[in-house]
Parts: sequence; C-alpha cells; structure tokens
Amino acid sequence: MNWTERVLAEIDLNELIDLTKKLQSFRSFSGEEQEVAEFMADWMANNGFEVQLQEVEPNRPNALGFLHSAKDGPSLMFNGHLDVDPIPMEYERPWDCHIENDRLIGHGISNMKAGVAAMSMAAAAIRRSEVPLKGDIIVAGVVGELQAGVGTHFLVQSGLVPDMAVVPEPTELRVCTVHAGVNNILIHVRGESGWAGSTMMYKSVNAIEKMYKVIDGLSNLDFSIKRREDLPHLPRLNLGAILGGFTEQYKINRPAFVPDCCTIAVDIRIPPSTTHEEAIKDIQELLDRLMEEDPDLKAEIELPPGAYRKPWQAMKVPMPPLDTPHSEPIVQSVAAHHEYITGEKPHINIEIPDAYQGTDAGHLAAAGTKALVYGPTDNVYDGVILDHLLKCSQVLALTALEICGGV
Repeated sequence: MNWTERVLAEIDLNELIDLTKKLQSFRSFSGEEQEVAEFMADWMANNGFEVQLQEVEPNRPNALGFLHSAKDGPSLMFNGHLDVDPIPMEYERPWDCHIENDRLIGHGISNMKAGVAAMSMAAAAIRRSEVPLKGDIIVAGVVGELQAGVGTHFLVQSGLVPDMAVVPEPTELRVCTVHAGVNNILIHVRGESGWAGSTMMYKSVNAIEKMYKVIDGLSNLDFSIKRREDLPHLPRLNLGAILGGFTEQYKINRPAFVPDCCTIAVDIRIPPSTTHEEAIKDIQELLDRLMEEDPDLKAEIELPPGAYRKPWQAMKVPMPPLDTPHSEPIVQSVAAHHEYITGEKPHINIEIPDAYQGTDAGHLAAAGTKALVYGPTDNVYDGVILDHLLKCSQVLALTALEICGGV
C-alpha cells in the first residue's frame, strides 16, 4: 500500500458524519464559540496533534492543532471558522441534524461546520497514516469569521503565517482563487428631537425621515471604483440593518418624541483591483452632496471597529480581498487531487456567488500566505451532500500529503 492509499484509508465517511454532527450541535454564534473550540481542541489532542487554545478575546479562543516536522519544508494551514450565521425566521428545525436524500442537514453545516470536519479529518488522516513530514500542517478552528475574521486576523498578527492555506468555505468543490473584499460601516443621521404635540410650534428634525434620503442615495450610488469584467456585480453594497429612535440608545418607548438618531449598517463588497478606502470615499462624497442640498441633514460614517460593538456586533476590521494566481503550487495541488478523487477537472475560473463572498483566506493572503477556498458545501442549502463531504476531506488530505509529506 502506497502513501496515497494509506492516507485515504484513514478517512471514513461515518466518522466524518459523526464529527460534523458533533460540531453542528454547538450553537456557536459569533461571540459564543468557546465550547466548540474546546471540543475541537480535545478532538485534535486525541488524534495526536499538538494543541493550543489561542485566546482572541475573553472566552473566545482559536483552536489550533499542529503536526510538526523536523524539516524546514513548506507549511500548510487548513482554516475554518467555528461561528455560525443567525437563524432565518423560516428555519423550522435548525438544530435537528439529520440525513435526508444523501444530505446531512442542520443549521451551520454549510457555513461551515462541514468544512471544519472535512479539514480536521484530512489532517488527522495524515497523522494516523504516520507519513513522514517535511513541513508543518496546521489546523485552525477560528472564531469570528462572520465578524470580519477577527480570529484569523488575530492569528496572523500573532505571527502564525503559513506558506499556504486552504479555507473550506462553501464552494461546492470548486476551487476559488478570487473573492471580494468586505467591509461593514455604520452611517449615522442626527436630528433634533421634540414632542409630537408641539412640532407645529418648534423646529424638529426627524432623523428617520432624513435617513430616507441617505438610503435612496446609496441605493442609486454609482461607484467610481475600477471594475473587473470577470466580477461584473462588484462593487456592491447592502443595507443590512437599521435602528432609529430617541437618543443614541435608540429608545423606542416614547414614539411621542421625534427621533433624533437613526443608524444603518452597510455591507460593502469590492473587487481585488481596488481598496476599501476608495469605496468609502465615494460614499462620503454622496453624503457631502446630500448634506449640501439639505442643511438639516447631518450624516456621518463610522468605520470599523464601530460596527463591532453592541447591538451591531458586525465586522471589527475590513476583510481583504483574495486574488491568488492559478500557477501557485497550492492551486495546482488542490486541482490535481480534485481530479484524482472525482474524475473530473475542477472549476478554477471565477464562479458566482463564490467570488462575492469574503473569507479568512483574504486575511491570510494579505499576510503573505498563498491561499484559496475549496469546500464541500454551497451558499444555498444549509447542509452538505455526503459524497461531497467525503471527497473534500480526501482532496485536502492528499493536498497535505503532497505539500508537506516528506515522501
């Protein structure tokens, strides 16, 4: 039995399903990842990894597992986030993890507990096969990717920067080498309060009504940013949340008072060919024009980490874009092993909506890592096709074997 066969023999679908279910059972919303991080650290320790819980913020650790080599070969990181998205209102049984039509279904599996399970099992297969290593393999279960990747940002700032990385976010087994940069900002409008019974006598400025103009302007904003033909829908923005009321606490228990504070949270996505600063400049110029047209409109932008505080709890830092050349060894390795496992050539060209997501691959790339995104799930269904889960783990394992295996 050669090394490829030995490594693949260590990946069992039933074990993968069990690990995915266990990871999914933790209700690890952003800021509540400690229990799942501790579970993942224990699992890696039981599988022969050197383990570290790296505290990013109080009670928010990254779970890091290391397979060290005595040689100075290239290092490879598998990076997956442990936090899950909020639950949509129409989701009837989010925590009822079950198999239906060859798909494992449950909240958080798509983004991205299945990817975390696949990458963890891939690295464990390398460890179990006892293949000699020429480079380090790192498994990183990180916190707060949904808040701009605070866990991975902290990780690279601490000096842990691998040579190469694969982030198994949702791509449905497509190789994603390009994705958007993402930023979250707040836009505040300040008004002048007054009692509703006296507004005919004294001036007041309704901040919510003034925000209408800002929202209308943003909805029709034509960015001056240089565009890429292969990313036709970038840049783009989304008005994701709004709060308005009395005082900066947005008090809503006295609608008899004119609201003097209104805030919107805006998600901005840019192509790799531009910068977050250029997008902000266009928005600021829009606000300046609106305020010149209406002297009663007072609007201001608050940049990250403004949106990170309660009640928003959104992005702490901007998320860099990704643009990794196809010629990089990590891209070639994942592509070759995808073809070996599936019998089909992988999609490496830009896919939509894959390229419009932001991922921790952006932070890794900005720190100097050659990174890509390749995962078993998609952005539509909150689950994973079992065959994709298995094949993703197999592809990642053979990629690690080629990059870091000393054979």
